[in-house]
Amino acid sequence: MNRGKQMIGVKIVSYSMLIIFSLLCIIPFLIIISASLSSEGELAKFGYFIMPRGITLSAYKMVLQNPRSLIGAYKVTIFTTAVGSVMSVIISAMLAYPLSRQDYKWRNYINFFVYFTMLFSGGAVPSYILIAQYMHLRNNIWVLIIPLLVNPWNVFLMRTYFAQVNKALIEAAAIDGAGELRIFFMVVVPVSITGMATVFLMIALAFWNDWYQCLMFMTNEKILTLQYFLARVMSNIDDMLKNSASISSGVDLSSMPSETTRMAMCVFAAGPMVFVFVFFQKYFVRGISVGSVKG
Repeated sequence: MNRGKQMIGVKIVSYSMLIIFSLLCIIPFLIIISASLSSEGELAKFGYFIMPRGITLSAYKMVLQNPRSLIGAYKVTIFTTAVGSVMSVIISAMLAYPLSRQDYKWRNYINFFVYFTMLFSGGAVPSYILIAQYMHLRNNIWVLIIPLLVNPWNVFLMRTYFAQVNKALIEAAAIDGAGELRIFFMVVVPVSITGMATVFLMIALAFWNDWYQCLMFMTNEKILTLQYFLARVMSNIDDMLKNSASISSGVDLSSMPSETTRMAMCVFAAGPMVFVFVFFQKYFVRGISVGSVKG
């Protein structure tokens, strides 16, 4: 009886700590939403709070002054995130799988080659020359995808997952006459879906948050990523606030939503990925080879 009461007490404490931790994770996002709905004056006077003060949509109106450009940026970012993430997962997995096989004789050499790229990079100038002049990808939407397709960290992470796949599955498939490609796609990938989903989410976040490729290689106003577009909006607002000529001409810019606009842009930028995370969360709690081997 006492043991039962102790277990109930442990559960209550554990669940309470998890609830508190969950609230601490949610509160920052609620504060961002609250700040985006608050007036600039109230935010400057009272600071950040969970509940908005002086509710107004002026920050969202500022961001939505050019809705076509915003929608276009969303389309570009969604396309690059979806296509780039799928391609990156497939390529990274096909590179990681042979590196996880102990019987692959070139395993150590390729491991070192991939690891070496984590230590040293070609640099900004050689990368620009290669991509812009030799690959001719400047002002091409594929320049937002191809340079980010392979990340050494993701390759090694997938290699770790593939190394945990039960070797009996691979041997059984080989005995049945399956080739390496069939073993990979029909055996290894299904039992490694947890690891691949985790890596997919990390890759999707990288594509969604990328702005550097757009800054370096894109001058076409119709092909701008969401992050770069929002950064330009914020830069334009800062320039207006710093423009002494506009202030001296009698235009009052003191009430222009600056900080609240930053928070509104955070909502536009982070909101969709929150739903993506919720969708992929179910894969994180599954075992890497649940149901693959019995007995």
